[in-house]
Amino acid sequence: MNFNDLPINVPNINEIAKFFAKALADLKKANDAKSVSKIMKRVNKYGNDISTDITVIQIRYSIDTTNEEYREANDKLSEILPQLSMHIIPIEKEILDKPFRKDLEEIWGSFLFKKYENDVSGFDERIIPELIEENRLSNE
Repeated sequence: MNFNDLPINVPNINEIAKFFAKALADLKKANDAKSVSKIMKRVNKYGNDISTDITVIQIRYSIDTTNEEYREANDKLSEILPQLSMHIIPIEKEILDKPFRKDLEEIWGSFLFKKYENDVSGFDERIIPELIEENRLSNE
C-alpha cells in the first residue's frame, strides 16, 4: 500500500472515551498480572491505531497545508490530542495501583512504569483548554 492510499481517519473522541472507559472497567476487575497484561496489549494496539491515524494526518497536512481536508483534520487533532491524556491517565493510574505491580514490571519492564508515574504526576485536567489553544496557535 502506498502512503497516499492511506485514508484520513480523524479519531473520534467519543469512541476513544468509550474504549478507554471499558478498558478501565476491565482493569478494575482484573486480579492478576496475566489479565492486566491482556488488557494492556489491547490498549496498546488501540493506541497504536490512533497514533497511525494522527501521523497520517500530520504528514499529509505538513506536505500540503493548502489542502482543506488536511487542514480540517489537523484542526480537529488540535482539539483531540490534549483530551487523549484525560482518558489514558486513569488507565495508567489503575495499572500502577495494582497490588501485583512487581509481576507486571517483570513482564513489561520497569521503564514503562516510570513513564506511567511521570504521566500521572504531570497531568492536570485543568490545563486541557490551554493545551487546545496552544495547538490552535501553533497551527496558525
